[in-house]
Formats: sequence, C-alpha cells, structure tokens
Amino acid sequence: MSTTTVEPETATAESVPLVGGRVPDTEEVQQFDSLEVMRDEHTRLLKLFYADGATPNVVAQIRPFLARGQATGTSLDRPDERLEAQRILDQWGTVILKAVHEEIDATLAEFKGKDLSDKPCPYVGLRPFDEQDHALFFGRNRLRKEALQILGKQRFLAILGPSGSGKSSLVLGGILPDLRQDAIPSSASWIYVPPLVPGPAPLESLLSAFQTVPGLLPPDTNTSTLLTQPQLFSEIIRPGASGRPVVVIIDQFEETFTLCEDPAVREAFARSLLALVEDQNAAHRVILTMRSDFEPRLALMPELQARFLESGAVLRALPLTQAELREAIEGPARAVGLHFHREVIDALLKDVGDEMAGLPLLQFTLRKLWDTKRADRITLSQYTSLGGAKGALAKSADEFYLNLVPEEQVIAKRILLRMVRLGEGLEVTSARIRRASLYELGYDQSKVDEVAGKLVESGLIRVTRAVNTADDQLEVAHEAMVRNWRRFVRWLEEDRANLLTRRRLDDKAAEWVRLGSGPSGLLDEVQLQDARKWLETTSAKALGFHPSLPALIEKSQELIDAAKREKELAEKKLLEQTRLAVEEQRQRRDAERELDNNIRFWEVQSVGRRMRRVALLALCENIAIAAFFAVIFLSGRTEWGFVVGGDRHRGRHSGISRNDEAAISRPFFIGAERVTGQDDCQRPGKIQIARKGQDQGRNRRLTRTCCREHDHLWIIEQLLGHRRLGGSLATHESFLQPDRLKMVAIKAGLR
Repeated sequence: MSTTTVEPETATAESVPLVGGRVPDTEEVQQFDSLEVMRDEHTRLLKLFYADGATPNVVAQIRPFLARGQATGTSLDRPDERLEAQRILDQWGTVILKAVHEEIDATLAEFKGKDLSDKPCPYVGLRPFDEQDHALFFGRNRLRKEALQILGKQRFLAILGPSGSGKSSLVLGGILPDLRQDAIPSSASWIYVPPLVPGPAPLESLLSAFQTVPGLLPPDTNTSTLLTQPQLFSEIIRPGASGRPVVVIIDQFEETFTLCEDPAVREAFARSLLALVEDQNAAHRVILTMRSDFEPRLALMPELQARFLESGAVLRALPLTQAELREAIEGPARAVGLHFHREVIDALLKDVGDEMAGLPLLQFTLRKLWDTKRADRITLSQYTSLGGAKGALAKSADEFYLNLVPEEQVIAKRILLRMVRLGEGLEVTSARIRRASLYELGYDQSKVDEVAGKLVESGLIRVTRAVNTADDQLEVAHEAMVRNWRRFVRWLEEDRANLLTRRRLDDKAAEWVRLGSGPSGLLDEVQLQDARKWLETTSAKALGFHPSLPALIEKSQELIDAAKREKELAEKKLLEQTRLAVEEQRQRRDAERELDNNIRFWEVQSVGRRMRRVALLALCENIAIAAFFAVIFLSGRTEWGFVVGGDRHRGRHSGISRNDEAAISRPFFIGAERVTGQDDCQRPGKIQIARKGQDQGRNRRLTRTCCREHDHLWIIEQLLGHRRLGGSLATHESFLQPDRLKMVAIKAGLR
C-alpha cells in the first residue's frame, strides 16, 4: 500500500506530548491482530486527519496507533508486509513531528511472533475429529445443518462417502456435539451411547457400548439373546431408557462386511439397530457412517437397505469446496493465533483439492506444519521443505522409519502389515488388532510396546485403550497412509502373495468357527498341506494369522487320518470280497467243467448205446432180409417184382390173388418220399430195383441205381451190405403173415 504524504496543521497547546519522546514498550501494548487490521485503522485516521487536521484530538489518536503499529512488527515476518507497515508508521511519525515539533522513533519492532508453545495443535492429523475437537471443527457447516434437519424429522441417518471424505469427523466432531448442545429441541436430555465400530464381532461391540451407560442394559443380556431375538432389542433397553430417546452411532459400518464373517451375526446386528429405529414407545436415533463403495453390499441386508432407500435417510459427504477447505485451514488457526502466509494456503488448496483422501492428507500436513512453525507463523518455505501436501505423509513416515534402529524397523514393518487386509482387486483396508497379537512376533514384549508407542507418537497408528493393556486395539491412523506412503505400498506388493494366503486361511478359520468348530468347514488334504507349509514360513510369523487356524489344521488332520483309515479298511474289505468272489467263480467254473465232462461222458455213453442199438437193429434187419429171401427161395416162387420207381410191375404167379395185388397197390413210404405201389413210382429219375425171375438166371441179385435230384445224392445201399441205416425196418402188415408174404419195404438212410 502506498504511503500518502500529509501536510498537517500546527499543533495547539492542547496537543498531547509523547512521554520521554518514545512510544511505549511493545510488550506493554496490544498489537494489531494482523496487517489488514492495521490498514483499516490507518484508513480511518487518514479520513479523520483530512477532515479535522492535526488537532489535539487527532494527535491523541495517532499516538496509540503508532504504539500498536510498532508492536505489530513482532508478528510480521514477510518483507513486503514489514515494508508496508513501516511506511504507515513513518507517515504518522512525520505528522507528530510537525504537530508537536518533536521527533519520535517510529521504527517497526523486530519480528518475534507470538509464542504458541502453550497452545495445543489445532489440527488432528490422520485421526478423525471427536467431541473434544468440536471447537476446532470447521468447513462442514452446511452438512451439519442438513443432518440436524433430517434427525429432527426422522430416526435413521446414514452418512455415505468415499474414504477420506470426513464422514467420521462430521458425525463425531460436528453432529454429535451439536445434539448434546440441544441443536434439536430436548436433544440435550437424550441418552448417548458411546460411538462404536462393528469390528469382527458387531453384536459384542454393540452390547459393550450399551453397557457403558449405567442401568441401560440388563446385566443378563448377551450376544445369544440378540442373535436369536434381535427384534426385541428395543424392549430389552426400554426399562433402562425410561422413555428417553437413545442415540446410537456406528462408525465405519463397512466393517460389518469386511471383518465380520458370519452372515447370521451381520443380520442380527442390522435387525437390532432397526428395532431401535422402529420402536413406537421412544424416538431412538441411529446414525451410521459407511464408505460409499460398500453400498451395493447392503443387498445382503434387505430390511436395512429399505431404510437407506427412504427419502432423506442418506446424507452424502461430498468433497469440500475451495471455500470450505479454506475455512477448515484458517478456522482452527484463528482459534489459537496461528498465521499462514497466503501462498501456503493457496498451495494447500491446489494440492489437496483433487486428492481422493484429501481431508486426512490436509490435516496431516497442517499438523506437520504446526511442528515446523516459527513462533506463530507458517511460511511457504516451511511448506515446501515438508514436501507439500502430497509428499508430507510419505516424507514424515520415511523420516520416522529411517530414524529407527534396524531391529525396530523390522518390528515396525511387521506391526503395520498386520494392520491391513487385502480386499478384492487392489483394495486395501485397515484392520484393528489386539496389542497381545503383536507379542507373537517373536520379539521381547517391552521392545514391541516401545516400537508401537513410537508409531502412535508419530501419528502413523492410533490406539483405543482398554482396561487391560493387552486388549488395546491398534490400527493405522488412516487408510490414506496405505495409499500415499510409497515404502508401505512397496511392502504390500512384496508380500501380496503372503497377504492373500493369510486372508484366505483366515477366512477359512473364521468360517470354521462360524459353523461351530466341528466337522463342517474343515480343510481338505491339499488345503491342509498349503496351510501347514505357510505356517512354517517366516511370513506367517511376521504377518500373523487367525487364532483358530492351528486348531483348524489339527482338526482337519484328524478327520483326514480317520478318512484314510476308513478308506484302508474299505479297501481291505473290498479286496477280501473280490478274493471270495474270484474263488467262488473259480469253484463255479470247476463245477461247470466237471458237469460238462459228465455230460460229455454220458453223451458218449449214450451214443455208444445208440450205436449198439443201431447195430443190433441192423443185424436184425439183415437177418430179416436174409430170412425173407430164404423164404422166397424155399417157396419156389419163380417171379416177384418190387417196384420203387419207374413203371409199375405186378407179380405174376398163380398164387397171388387180387386182394394181394390191392394190398401191393397201397401207398408206403421210403424216407420222406411218399410212394405208392402203382403210379407214384413212375416219375423219371427215381431209383428202381427189380427182382428178376427164373428166366434171368434166378440168381436173385439186387441192382443199384443212383441218380441226383436237386443237388442231393440219394443212395440206396445194398440191403445186405447196409451199415448206416437212418431208420428202422418198415414192412407192410400183409407181408408179415407167413403164408401171404408179398413184399418188404426197407427204409434206407438218406444223406
């Protein structure tokens, strides 16, 4: 600002002289709060001076202005600001000189800054704001008003937003203190249950929070009650509440999905909260915060999801505007007298404005700037040396890590890796662990506690105290550290395979516990080998594992051994059954073979008997034929004809009557061919055998004629030489009479 030269009037006798020709000591004068305030006062005096001149009244007002302006120099460290302030002081010093003819020292005091060593840091770093930080919580006035309006009309409110959007701070540092201060009529008289996080056992967390309020929860209430009858939760607390509304705040509700493995517990937890919301006897309030990327998982809780879908039930924590970010920076600074150079605030807004986890990074950077302040000033050079908002976290974490001795570095790394959990894809979430689990790292307990304490002091992790130190809950200060500390990201990449193995085995162990730690949910042989192999690695010792995993491995081994024994017995039984079946089959084959031999033996015997019968029959036939010819020979018959085929012949003898001729004409059979005594034997090609009389030498010989018909050979053996007769001797009954034997028909075998 340019300095205006003023020609003052001559001072009157009523002018007030300076004591000792100097302004009072700067330590005795209250300085201006800032150069801007000093400018405003300077402008006011100029208007008065131009209007009245150097009157005693004007001079009397210039004197304290000079004193306060000089004292303000102790808080001005920027050269341009000091130069401007000095010009203002010089201008009014000249006015005094001309008015009272006395030269005074109007030199700006050396910069000292206000000592803020006795002031607490107004910035919370990576942790969220809580009720104690209510006076320092700035930048969310709009959302706070909207939340209070919703809670004045409805009984359920969900704050959703991405990680690092300030959901927890909005509720714990803004809405909750507002309610306690009667922001809603009579809200100061409501019962406030301490805020809780679900963790791996949300029902236990819920009951533990309610038990901190004296008389609110009956002493015999346990998780089994809520697990079986969650809809009765409002009735359980009704006597203790005495009709007053109860306010329940669940922070980081997404842990219900990431840490709780039992669907039944999740459902009971949600229904217990809904029972409070739906209670008709008291207007209880339920407020929860949840990361917006877990919103689709609400489908696992249909009743709770319906509440989310109600109009006005969800408030989204959107990123802060530039004006809100500026207020979040300057508001806490004003509360303690801290001053930022304008360039610092501009740089912060530029670096943080496009960050996904902008608010935690902003608070962490501001806290580190507080540690490096010079008196009550924070300059751009300090901000630059810190690495800016994007590099402050990584640089500070690296400085802390590198200042540890090698053994402490290893312990710190193992502690931090135990506090994260790999999710789907590249997702990494924080996980609280008990302090006692750190004692499994294999280091001295006091050494582990020492390193954990240093991590807490550095702001990299935070602790939730418990009655028993071993039960303290430790967690990373914010997931922003996981994403922005390059060294930690490199650790995760190096141990990703082991972290995934730990997660898989932890899920198996948790599922086995959920199923009752019995035969259900055990590991198969391949999974058991993988689990045993991993537990023997140093990574398992460093990263930790589910406390029930060793018991799961032992139980699985017992079941597998029992299954193997049962299988061996079954195999032995099967082998014995197979041996018996083979033996039985062998015996059956032997019996069948013996039976076949017997059958063949009896067949041979039968064939022999048949052959003997045939031979005997043939002999009889031969004898009969011989007897026949003998009778003919002895009877002295001179001529006899026997016709098989061809022309018909009749016997010519005085002893044959017509009745005998008729009998000869009757049909008879040879083989399968029907033959009659007369016409049937006249087909050509048939075999004819004729017996000639005495006129042909009476030698009674048989003639044999063979022919083929239809490709078959028909053979008529000589009657006396036939040895393969296929049939029996056939004779006409009239021929068997001794006195009337005319003809014998012999059936020959056919082939």
